[in-house]
Amino acid sequence: MRKLFVFIVLLSFSCKKPDAIKKPENLIEKEKMIQVLYDLHMLSATKSSAKEVLADHNIDSENYVFTKYSIDSTQLARSITFYASKPAQMLKMYEEVNGRLAAQKELFEKERDARNEEKKNEAKNLKMRDSIIKLTQDKKKIPSPARSQ
Repeated sequence: MRKLFVFIVLLSFSCKKPDAIKKPENLIEKEKMIQVLYDLHMLSATKSSAKEVLADHNIDSENYVFTKYSIDSTQLARSITFYASKPAQMLKMYEEVNGRLAAQKELFEKERDARNEEKKNEAKNLKMRDSIIKLTQDKKKIPSPARSQ
């Protein structure tokens, strides 16, 4: 009997619709929120892999997004909480963010590959130039055969 009571209580709580999170007054608009999330992820990746880039450009990663989008941490937290309460909407937003991140990654990889190819070609050209110089120097060292008179 006790197990049945616990089961019914749990069932009643699980069936109750949770109170929806109210829309904050200063909710960050969907498009702007996508840009904020994109920048947050880019900054996070940069902080973990290339801190010197942020330092070279005098970027304070903690305040960059707040300054760029004229928002504060409370507004961001409330907006994230609101959008997270609507999983389908948040999923669509993150699909767009992930698409932008993937496109940016592809662009970076193409640029990296092009730089690597350029360096490889420079090394190859340098080696060829050195070979030509050496061949020229070796020709100068070989005495020409004496002419018979």
